[in-house]
Amino acid sequence: MKAELTGGKLPCRFVTPEEMSFHPFSFPFSDPARIRQALLLQLASLMGEDSKRLHLCPVVFQREKERTRGVALVYPDDLDKGLEKGGETRLFPAPLAFGAALDGSGLGVWADESHVSAVLWREGIPILYRCVSRAEAEPQEVIEWVRSSSGESDFPVFLLDSRVLPDAAERLEAEARRTWAAFPALAPLDLSPRRMESALRIEHLSANLKPALSAGLVLGILFLAASALSALSAQNRLEAYETASIRLYREVFDPTGPVRDPLSQAKARLAAVSGTEENDGLIQVFAMLGRACQKSGEGIVLDTLRYSQRQTELTGKGPSVEAVRAFQQALEAGETSLEDLQQLPAGQYRFKIIVRGKNQ
Repeated sequence: MKAELTGGKLPCRFVTPEEMSFHPFSFPFSDPARIRQALLLQLASLMGEDSKRLHLCPVVFQREKERTRGVALVYPDDLDKGLEKGGETRLFPAPLAFGAALDGSGLGVWADESHVSAVLWREGIPILYRCVSRAEAEPQEVIEWVRSSSGESDFPVFLLDSRVLPDAAERLEAEARRTWAAFPALAPLDLSPRRMESALRIEHLSANLKPALSAGLVLGILFLAASALSALSAQNRLEAYETASIRLYREVFDPTGPVRDPLSQAKARLAAVSGTEENDGLIQVFAMLGRACQKSGEGIVLDTLRYSQRQTELTGKGPSVEAVRAFQQALEAGETSLEDLQQLPAGQYRFKIIVRGKNQ
């Protein structure tokens, strides 16, 4: 649907692309170019060969010093199909307009004559997007799918159905205005190719200007000041490397214990694993995965396995929700929980399963 916004702003068309996915992120830096580069690396395996026809749009919702939290929207580059050439129209995801009505937590659902789309919010950030044709599912079926996929059942639901409410389009526009006011990060969001090209040009220009400005500054100051800046830059890089190594050590080995020398401590832990009960437990985990793959059938691909004596974290992809559920049930372990399930642009489903208790 298309709405003409007042105040001299561009007309806004609310879109519901089926081939779109949301990916929450949290990074210890705030530079837009670095955020985009990190997301491209993180989502490279998900976008695959379709990366040339897909757009990546990071939206930062929270900034705390140098840490940023937000969501990345991945969507096809043909959202403006059918629009008049040369015209300027803002494109905005319809179910994303209900953030203010949900107060940042809950499920917003928009249903028109052709599609049913939904966005799940958690703690002020949209984390899940789902859109299907109306011939495939009705709003209540999409709501139940989100509840099953997210593992939550008590979140509030805000639903606008154009078949039920004659003024649904006007209410959608009003809710969008409220959400843009409540969440300033969404106020400039525009998924049109024109806007994306402009944003990329600004990011590239900013990245290219930084070295030139730094060089001009160095030429205009004393050699002593240049040496001081070089030393400070080296110190900052060293601190960044130290921070990254400590973060990696905590993710792999010990999230809470003291870290003095990550490299030496990692070598010591790897040396201590051989011939211990932890090593036997890891062998049992591999055996458990082999049996689970035989029982659940083909189609499950594991990307990451993180093992500790307390729990095992499995991250991968499956062809359907049913295949992922079957794989979870086939895991012969103490307690399993499906922590995350995201639909990918290629039609597959990315999952994260936590196995707690004794691994069999």
